Amino acid sequence: MWQDKIQAVLKSKEMTQEELAIDADLSQSAVSAFLSGRKNPSLNSLIKMTTALDMTLVELFSPIEPKSTYEELSRLKLELHKIIESAESSQLHSLSLLVAISKKILR
Repeated sequence: MWQDKIQAVLKSKEMTQEELAIDADLSQSAVSAFLSGRKNPSLNSLIKMTTALDMTLVELFSPIEPKSTYEELSRLKLELHKIIESAESSQLHSLSLLVAISKKILR
């Protein structure tokens, strides 16, 4: 379920539901109700939560991968962002090719 994926992302980012609520501009009680299944979120609330978690709705509703795999992909994504940020302009073309290849592999 999508709630499990959000819980896995929260865990991998060492983030609490309260922090998610603040970042998503939602009440903590609403986030808790959404993630426990007591209440269904609106599309707007889902967008706010996924944006706060740096993910897309497509990622949220794609089949759930084993948590360890998802956590590993999250870690690799963060490392890739660090590499891109520290790259010189001459290296950015090579990095963009690497990203494109990685996206194809991960599909």
